[in-house]
Amino acid sequence: MVKVSRAQAAQNREAITAAAGKLFRERGVDGVGVLEIGRAAGLTQGALYSHFDSKEMLVAEALREGFEGSLGRMRHALGDEPSFTQLLDFHLDELARDSKATGCPMVASASEAERYGLAASERFAEGFSSNVQALEAALGRAGSDHSQDESLAAMVAIVGAVAMSRGLRRSQPELANKVLTAMRDMLSRIEPQARAKTKTKTKSG
Repeated sequence: MVKVSRAQAAQNREAITAAAGKLFRERGVDGVGVLEIGRAAGLTQGALYSHFDSKEMLVAEALREGFEGSLGRMRHALGDEPSFTQLLDFHLDELARDSKATGCPMVASASEAERYGLAASERFAEGFSSNVQALEAALGRAGSDHSQDESLAAMVAIVGAVAMSRGLRRSQPELANKVLTAMRDMLSRIEPQARAKTKTKTKSG
């Protein structure tokens, strides 16, 4: 049996996690088998189980990596202090909707994370909370007094809109795009309202 170096083992683990995340986002956890993940990573099923004791643990790790990658891309694209509107544009984008394999795992895994154990559920909750916190910080900078509630509601609305748009995209592409536009237009009203309240407070003070 060939002994694998620590560096190679780390590369193999990363390859497995990346392949699993891509396939899970494309077809859902239930639609992907362990053997297929191993093949996509260029490894055997045995190699996969040498890194992950179960599919549930792999789901949790894929979610963690997927959310970290998505948040990293968001920071790279928008900087450290994006506006609320910029975040809406980032999430409610046709390209982001269509890029299931490389996009945020939130929409793809919302209905599945709970079924794959506590670790997967915790990773999903952490990723969701990080996205909510980004919206909350943006609204806070705009002067919102209710940034936590507004950002939570906005994130839930975003996930629902992207999921619905994906479901409609093949049969009714125009309606699918309109779902994103309508949600973006509705949620974008929150930031100007927050800024208007801030100006009113400043004048009254």
